[in-house]
Amino acid sequence: MTPSPSPDPSFATELQELRALAEENNRILRNMERRVRWARVFRLARWALLLAASFWLYVTLEPHLTQSLSILRDAQRTLEQWKHIPFQP
Repeated sequence: MTPSPSPDPSFATELQELRALAEENNRILRNMERRVRWARVFRLARWALLLAASFWLYVTLEPHLTQSLSILRDAQRTLEQWKHIPFQP
């Protein structure tokens, strides 16, 4: 048995308006979901970039820092040795 058409014409227009509102709501929700997805992608990319930059900076600077610390230690040892040399005016 098929439902008979509604005798009230305002019911049909209200139903069409409701359908249009539901479609608009679905479009808005899909756009929101898409934005959240892109925000997650960019957040992950930002963290990956920060970690990669930190690793690169460590690999690049570590030899220079090690060498500088070695030079400072040698200079400190030399100064300690000079303390034991008697001063003669």
